[in-house]
Amino acid sequence: DKSPIGIAGSQLPVIGVRVFDNQSGIVPSSIRMIVDGAIVVDASNLADAYDPSDGTVLFTPPASYDSGSNHTVQITASHFAANPPGAVTSVDTWNFTVP
Repeated sequence: DKSPIGIAGSQLPVIGVRVFDNQSGIVPSSIRMIVDGAIVVDASNLADAYDPSDGTVLFTPPASYDSGSNHTVQITASHFAANPPGAVTSVDTWNFTVP
């Protein structure tokens, strides 16, 4: 549930992803979204970006992106279970291009 993927719908896309763990649940304070190397969502602004009822994390850039520009999004989240230790935190990355 990542968007946009491939080609964005506009020069000012809403960047979104659904984070979930169907067993122990997500630790909300662990959620971090990075766009083009800059942290745009973390514990400091999570209340504005994260909807715990459906697990969506949303970010709208403060200004339109240039037409033809490419962007990279990374999402990081941890779950409450302590095992397996190497899988407590998940990281996913995707790209999109602005029309």
